[in-house]
Amino acid sequence: MTPDPKASTPFGSAEWTSAISQRLERNQPVRRTLPERGRLHIDRQLPFLCVYRRPTVRPDAGAGTLVTGTASYLVSTGSDEHRKSVRRLVTAVVETLSEPFGAFLLLELATVEESRDHAPLRFHVPKAIEGSGFGAALQGELEEILRDLDLPGAVERVGHPLRTGLPPLLAPSSAKALPCTLVQLEIAPFFRDSSTGQVYPELLRRFRRSLTRTLDSTSHRFSRSHTTRCPVDHHMLGRRAVVQAVWQADEKLAEVSEAFDFLLQVTPINAENAWEAFQNSGFDEPPAFRYRPLPTDPVHLKRQLWSAPVERIEDPTLTDLFRQKQDELDREVTLLQDLESRRFVHGASQIFGEVEPELLDLARAILALCPITPGDDTSSGAVTAQAFAELARAEIEFYRGQWEGVEAPVEVRIDIARGLLVSRGSLLVGEGTRVPARRVEALLSHEVGTHLLTYANGKAQRFRLLATGLAGYDAFQEGLAVLSEHLVGGLTLARLRLLAARVVGVHAMLGSASFIEVFQELTIELGFEPRTAFTIAMRIFRGGGLTKDAAYLRGLSEVLAYLAAGGELEPLWIGKIASGHVGVIRELILRDVLDPPKLRPRYLELPMAQLRLDKIREGMQVLDLIPDARACS
Repeated sequence: MTPDPKASTPFGSAEWTSAISQRLERNQPVRRTLPERGRLHIDRQLPFLCVYRRPTVRPDAGAGTLVTGTASYLVSTGSDEHRKSVRRLVTAVVETLSEPFGAFLLLELATVEESRDHAPLRFHVPKAIEGSGFGAALQGELEEILRDLDLPGAVERVGHPLRTGLPPLLAPSSAKALPCTLVQLEIAPFFRDSSTGQVYPELLRRFRRSLTRTLDSTSHRFSRSHTTRCPVDHHMLGRRAVVQAVWQADEKLAEVSEAFDFLLQVTPINAENAWEAFQNSGFDEPPAFRYRPLPTDPVHLKRQLWSAPVERIEDPTLTDLFRQKQDELDREVTLLQDLESRRFVHGASQIFGEVEPELLDLARAILALCPITPGDDTSSGAVTAQAFAELARAEIEFYRGQWEGVEAPVEVRIDIARGLLVSRGSLLVGEGTRVPARRVEALLSHEVGTHLLTYANGKAQRFRLLATGLAGYDAFQEGLAVLSEHLVGGLTLARLRLLAARVVGVHAMLGSASFIEVFQELTIELGFEPRTAFTIAMRIFRGGGLTKDAAYLRGLSEVLAYLAAGGELEPLWIGKIASGHVGVIRELILRDVLDPPKLRPRYLELPMAQLRLDKIREGMQVLDLIPDARACS
């Protein structure tokens, strides 16, 4: 029977290290707590180990976390009491893992005393591996870290082994006998105050994230040149194992996110009555909107939100994702407290952004190139709310045939305005909605083939946040949905005008224009029908001033630019993500932390969609969509 090193077997004993070796031989993960706040973590069979030993003569706050973002690390004490045990452990790991790989890399990190005048980063690479340009590549990555952190000083490359003040990791006899290479990195602790020793947490977090990437790429470079097994991408050497703090944080953040529906909370429940009153006033008195009561106490939500143990997540990539969402949820809860106050619009701008000059220019160009035409989108016939709901259910059933985990109720509601709204994986259809016949397929692609599909794909992942949405996902998600309208031939001139008008209206609202003034600009200057102009203005002024509606056109521009730059389409369906998350999602898929999306949009099978995608990849921008929009109008 295999001995269990978690039992009473002493740290560093022959039995303890033998059990570690046997787990590694079977390609099983190892995670052990060591004396004096030490930790051994090895995801699986890997050709490297990142090591940090705490100095015994001085405090070294924060430094121990610098290696914990990697898939294979050892944090231990540097005390004489445990020196032999640490050596025995490192030797056992090297002996075991050099066997399947033919070589092994030890990456040792150390820090210097605060009082020493020292280059921020120093490193040593043995001559034996210099032929591959190993040292030059490492120096380039370290210099890039300093530039990104805006730190003075240079990276110093040392031609001799660094003196860490600690005995060698391996006994001299073992070092000669084992196929093992030692690379050393010495760090001046710029991430803490030199006089008090207090850590600068944000600087440490950013440095740790960048350093983890460098350690992974350095390990991959060594693996590619010196081992018999090497993955294609350096991300494949990253962490797969997820610590308990990740699940706890994901659960907490998802619970808070699902405790309220932000858009539903800020959507008026009296839209029809407000329109009638506004119309009866001769469009001279601003409407009074009413909203749903909050379903939970904001104070309780914030307490729950900040109890999520995000700071205990070792993986820097996941730490960033969870911190971003935690911050966004905090702002959303605050925004709900500020509903109908003058503070609301400022909070909304923090979450959804304002109107950039180039976005406003684009909107105005669309309005100039797409003059309003007599009639409306319903001139070719319209579909009622109930009929559209049935079509949506049939579309959802198609996706359920691909994966039985798809659950997406469709409800016709009297408490929302005319139009469509996806809320927590459900499609809500306003009872008074009439969908133009020519727009049915486009809206099914938008609401079901994008919003509900990404929700379902997110639910299929290990992390609930992929379904509720990563921070800042709105613009890219709406841009992707509008793109789907174009791909199925349903992005009309009227639709483009509407998206552009929302941008102009948001800009006017941010410039202190009143509801009446925005309404008048939409009707008198831009030629929109009064009811359409009212709906646009209502969406912009809901809650006290919501800038979200500028996100549709911004997101469409982002998606087109992403595809024109050669971006892959598949990662975009994995859940609700922002454009800045695409690289992170790719990394997590390569690390087997996330699975590829289960569902692909149905419309991608259309020959028309593929032809239009090919044109977009050649470099189309939003204005280039106008000829196709004119043809389908």
